[in-house]
Amino acid sequence: MGTAEKPAEALIPFSSDIKFNLIIRDMNKNEKNSKNIDDNMFVYLKGAPERVLGRCSTMLTKGGIEVPLDKELLSQVE
Repeated sequence: MGTAEKPAEALIPFSSDIKFNLIIRDMNKNEKNSKNIDDNMFVYLKGAPERVLGRCSTMLTKGGIEVPLDKELLSQVE
């Protein structure tokens, strides 16, 4: 089942004032305190780069490695 088919636990709808939207979903309501990452809560944030990147402290690379989103890396992304 894709994320579009799951109901949102919380939602901040897109508006031109905030330039992003945010959805929080419980990926498996039947499993509490799961050890499986796919069964936990997920936060989906989508919007203007300056709004989204300002809320990030790390970035996931193509190799699946999480790196700090410092000023140098941020200048390459923007």
